[in-house]
Amino acid sequence: MMSSSSILHKEVNVMEKFTRVTIRVPEIILDKLKTEAENKKLSFNSYLSKLLYKNVVSDLELKAIPSINIGQSLFTNLVSFSNEKQLSKLATEEVETIKKLFKILGYEYTIKNVIKKYFTIMGEQWNWYQFNYFEESNKCRLIFQTNLGKNWLRFLTLIVLMVMESMKIPVSDEYVKNDTLVVEFSKLS
Repeated sequence: MMSSSSILHKEVNVMEKFTRVTIRVPEIILDKLKTEAENKKLSFNSYLSKLLYKNVVSDLELKAIPSINIGQSLFTNLVSFSNEKQLSKLATEEVETIKKLFKILGYEYTIKNVIKKYFTIMGEQWNWYQFNYFEESNKCRLIFQTNLGKNWLRFLTLIVLMVMESMKIPVSDEYVKNDTLVVEFSKLS
């Protein structure tokens, strides 16, 4: 299962009070942090704040959800070597984790919030998929593209369909083509 402490982060309120802190870190770590901030197109301070929040504050707030951090390759392999029953169980647990996280963090469990605060963030932070969301006249389309294989696409499909089902949102179309999952549903008012 995905590390629940790294799934979501609270949006930083611009009116929040900031305190200047001086820390000493080895140069090699500083260089890696700066490089990663640049790769994510964030300022160094923003990246460091998100990193600290994700790894310290989240753990304190999310202690109600037992979690461990596992390496990306280990989790990817876990999904890759799972059968349909195991994928379904992993997806079910992930959807329940999303619901718990939203409740703990005070987010309303709506499709718009799941798109913004889960699907988008998971795509950006973990690079397990590229995510796009489109609204057209009367329908919405979620698009996930991954190069991690058919099991990963099946896992994503199960998560998305279970999220939609849990919100009682009918899916009008769902298909996988090559390395892309597309899920369509009627636009919500």
